[in-house]
Amino acid sequence: MLVPEDFIYTAVYMLLSVLIVVYCKLCKIKNSQAVCGVTLFSVMYWLFFFSDAFVK
Repeated sequence: MLVPEDFIYTAVYMLLSVLIVVYCKLCKIKNSQAVCGVTLFSVMYWLFFFSDAFVK
């Protein structure tokens, strides 16, 4: 069962992902670059999440 802290991490992740996509649309960044940015952000974010989870 997920603890509330996990929901906070997921909500922050979704919010930041949406902000990245909106920023890319507003600044007219190419779709391929936006996808690369969101992918790299996702990898780094979840690496932090899981490393933090293993430390606890």
